[in-house]
Amino acid sequence: IRDGKASGARILLRNDSQFSSIQKELREANSRYRNLVESIHDIIYRADASGQVTYMNSAAQRILGYPLSKLIGQKLYALIREDYRERVSNYYQTQVRNGVKDTYYEFPVLNARGETVWLGQIGHLVFSGDRVRELTAVARDITARKKVEWGLEEARRTAEAAQKTEKQFLLQMSHEIRTPLNAIVGMGQLLYDTALTKKQKDYIGSIVYSGTLVTDLVGSVMDLIELREEAVELEHEAFELGGLAACACKILEYKL
Repeated sequence: IRDGKASGARILLRNDSQFSSIQKELREANSRYRNLVESIHDIIYRADASGQVTYMNSAAQRILGYPLSKLIGQKLYALIREDYRERVSNYYQTQVRNGVKDTYYEFPVLNARGETVWLGQIGHLVFSGDRVRELTAVARDITARKKVEWGLEEARRTAEAAQKTEKQFLLQMSHEIRTPLNAIVGMGQLLYDTALTKKQKDYIGSIVYSGTLVTDLVGSVMDLIELREEAVELEHEAFELGGLAACACKILEYKL
């Protein structure tokens, strides 16, 4: 422009074929990335520093039952079951305070039908300086695994209760058995010291001896129960095998 009038033009031409090729590659890479994310069965999402969801893949719609249009833009904590919101909030606030980028946490959310869905979430915090810019996360539906865990825990409690009942029963039976046995052994010992024939003394001796063995057997059963509960310390002691065999033979002799 000269003297207020256009006197000519300068034109700059640039070969944009390489730039266009780069743009095309970026579009294709973005398409492949999006297809990959959408094909994954786990929930993948992003949320900004305020906790507002900015992106969710289609798996979220399948798992939670909400349309994506309702999920995106919603506050993340609104999906969490009410009784867990405070502890989830405290967990991630601690993560931010400690500057931990990657964590794993499990918590329940409510789906569109009001049913509880348990998610196991790997969360990654993206920082801008010292401030959190966004949260990116992968959340897996672990409801089935949780049900198995609860079933195992219930089975464990049931087994412990049954074991406790068994122990109480055996303790009671031990007391009930030992009481008459002690009477039999005690009265037998008194009777043994009275005027009896040799044959009668042998009979009484068999009764006293067998009663004592049964009493010891009941005690051994109770020791086994304590041993199973790891409440007994084992001691290593030498014993005479021949004497033990002789006792067994003596019992058989009495029976014959």
